Amino acid sequence: MSLDAAAAEAGYTLVNLAARGERSSVYRADDAAADRVALRVFGADVSVDMIRERVDALAAVEHPNVLRVRDVLVLDGEPAVVTDWFDGIPLDDALSGPEAMPEVRAERVARHILEGVRALHAANIAHGALSEHNILVDGDDIVLVDLALGADTAAVPATDLRDVAPILRSLFARTDVPEWRSQAIDAASRGEGPADAAGLIDAVLPSRRERTRRERVETEERPPVLMMIAVGLGAVLVTLGAFLWLGPDEDPLPGPTITGEETEPGS
Repeated sequence: MSLDAAAAEAGYTLVNLAARGERSSVYRADDAAADRVALRVFGADVSVDMIRERVDALAAVEHPNVLRVRDVLVLDGEPAVVTDWFDGIPLDDALSGPEAMPEVRAERVARHILEGVRALHAANIAHGALSEHNILVDGDDIVLVDLALGADTAAVPATDLRDVAPILRSLFARTDVPEWRSQAIDAASRGEGPADAAGLIDAVLPSRRERTRRERVETEERPPVLMMIAVGLGAVLVTLGAFLWLGPDEDPLPGPTITGEETEPGS
């Protein structure tokens, strides 16, 4: 039986092949109600039971920043996962354009990503495959996809918190990153940051009041530029004043020097 026939028997009409990877292929399809869905078909070497366990857990997650997983099927002996269809481009493509992403938009995208991670962790699920390629962007809609379906992963929430750090770094790479944000991202990449997604959100995307406080602290800890200039200029003036007051060492006037003879007055 062909894949098209197997999908039709399960109530889905294949539209076209959308993507092909090493372990699976993604097809655009319509369900019985003519709603657009994605059918991700794996090879027969992937365990149906493992996928079903993962899908059952993910099906309980309903969040706008996490791709909704609907069902698991077996199509002609090959496991397949049914998810919502999302028209978007990978985040790495969105960041590769000639124009830098404004800081306000980078913050909004970062918040959507971290909120999606928090929703997964609240359901005791780790994404397990976070990358710029597994985050789709369509305007202000940001969705985490892939979700390590078909992978025998032992990922835990701490893995996601480390994996999201380079994504955040890429988001803010072309903006004027304040020191406190840079330190928070670096700590997360080393596994030394907050223990959960909520804490990472507070560290990287604090409230306006907290951001103002952090910026004030940074300003107070940094030597004021004008004061440094004034100190340097004062040192120059003091040196110049001392030179003018004491004067340079005087050298004798040039001229002949007579030695070994005495002259009498009037001679």
